[in-house]
Amino acid sequence: MMPALLVLALGFDEAAAGPLTVDWNKAQPVRYHVEMMINTPRGFRYLATKNMDGRALQTGVATDLSCTGAALGKGWKVMCKIDSFAIEARGDGDDQPRLDVVMAEYTALMKDARVEMELKADGTIRVLDLEGVNKGIDRQTDIAEQLRQIMRRTMAPLSLSMPKDGEGAKPWKHAGMPMFYELHTMVGTTGGVAHGYKVDGKVGDTVFIVGQGKGNVSSQLSTQVGAYQMSGATQARFDPTLGLLAYSEVATTGNPGNSLGQVSTGQLYGLSGWMGRLNDDGTVEGLEGPRALK
Repeated sequence: MMPALLVLALGFDEAAAGPLTVDWNKAQPVRYHVEMMINTPRGFRYLATKNMDGRALQTGVATDLSCTGAALGKGWKVMCKIDSFAIEARGDGDDQPRLDVVMAEYTALMKDARVEMELKADGTIRVLDLEGVNKGIDRQTDIAEQLRQIMRRTMAPLSLSMPKDGEGAKPWKHAGMPMFYELHTMVGTTGGVAHGYKVDGKVGDTVFIVGQGKGNVSSQLSTQVGAYQMSGATQARFDPTLGLLAYSEVATTGNPGNSLGQVSTGQLYGLSGWMGRLNDDGTVEGLEGPRALK
């Protein structure tokens, strides 16, 4: 669903400073194509509106969004209309037929949905809500929250932190926990993560930014048992003229440990995703520039 993410010097021009100033004051829609894949070796149970559920080990999303924004205090209010949405999940044994039913229902539920966000001045997402999905009875409310959590992971490539000085002449750190380090859980993620960025050249008129990080996280219901030792990498192209990301790619992996901090030999948790701006000619921005959308 996405290219392998490696933080490399790709032979671009010598690193150049910004401007890396986010500007979401956009009355005309900026369109993005976004894809996400998440591996949950301990499983994630998705609910259907009827008495049905399925345990997924892997979830994938592909979506097209039309986003507008306006100033909100020192940050931004951004609304993204979902133009298309596809989701699939993979499980073991008898779970798969039920998961297929649940995912078909989720696709239908997202037909008229929109993502509403509050962003900080540096471009990171502070609040993400999902509107246009039925939140009536208790089970529908739970499903709406599951879909919101899915979209939170899907939108993670948008939530890169730009430097406070807007220039990026020196490496800088992500303030707080990056969204792409969050576990796929309904109860939130706690822990400590350090992720840093640096400018690493230019691609055409865009600034190429790479990042790496690591940390230890767990769900808020399990601060020791079930902890993950995380590592992550990011690559992005920032468009100084538009004041927005042209392309962003994130990948994190988590090795499950036990209450003593020992690393497990079990399967890794993982999240990978990318987003590229959709151009008027039908191309999508990629790591090295515009390309056809497959």
